[in-house]
Amino acid sequence: MLNIRSILIYMGIAKHIQGRYEMKKLRLLVYAFIVGFLTLQFCITSGLITEEIQFITSYWNTTDYDSGIGLDDWNEAGGINFIFSGYKGKLYVKNDNLNLYLGILILGEPNGSMTWRVNFDIDADGYWAEDVKELGIVENGGGGYQLEIDDQRYLQGDPTPYSDSKSDDFTAVLRIFDYLGDNYTIFELTIPLQSDDLLNDLQVSNPEESIIGISLDVFHNGLGINGTWKGNSYPNFADSLNYAQIIFAGPQDRQIPIFEEEPPLTTTTTTEEATWAPEGAAGDEFGMWICLLGLGCASYIIQRRRRR
Repeated sequence: MLNIRSILIYMGIAKHIQGRYEMKKLRLLVYAFIVGFLTLQFCITSGLITEEIQFITSYWNTTDYDSGIGLDDWNEAGGINFIFSGYKGKLYVKNDNLNLYLGILILGEPNGSMTWRVNFDIDADGYWAEDVKELGIVENGGGGYQLEIDDQRYLQGDPTPYSDSKSDDFTAVLRIFDYLGDNYTIFELTIPLQSDDLLNDLQVSNPEESIIGISLDVFHNGLGINGTWKGNSYPNFADSLNYAQIIFAGPQDRQIPIFEEEPPLTTTTTTEEATWAPEGAAGDEFGMWICLLGLGCASYIIQRRRRR
């Protein structure tokens, strides 16, 4: 009888120990999940994990942009939509053996003076942009706008663009037009694939075997606000880690023009009021500190449990 009783007691103790072991194992799994989640959140917030890189096909063009009618000049171009800092738009890209043509379409008309910048990672190394094309919209006082351009460059690791010592190697025009009942603004740029400035301008000798990175910045001079598409957070816009990549197509890949019957941007979006804030500033830093604090607390709790 004692033997049976002892066996039952031992079985109960073993079952109790097994239960405590399973609970401990479950707690460790929960802690590991929390630590893993906080680590992933920290990597995303700090920029260690970037967005998926987007590719834009630059089709071989059959016409330049000189018609001045709607979007007819860009129906043979590759394109990609963008939304940032209250602007909804589309970037058109096409090329030939001499030039890269860009169309930056924005829904609506300009709201005061502002500056747009096109940044190029010439060697597509995903480290830093080298070439900058600045487009400044200035109110002329008569209800219209004029476009001022400047060829600029970045120094490695320096987020400030500097005017190029050589003359501007690109041209640009500004058009404001009505298309199927909506107002649009478009910048139309012609940029040589090769120039005499070997360090700071595009040097695409063989388009069909070349890839370059591209991003957009916008600065609203009156409101003191800014933002970026595909660049890094403020102020390191020139960090080209997640730039969109332009892939050049040759004459055999010429895009057949498909004339749009619907507005390319159907949701009306206008520039917002002065409640904007520079992207990626205080909010991202606060999230990083919260993640670090959570990681520290979780590590401390796990260490205390292990000692027990």
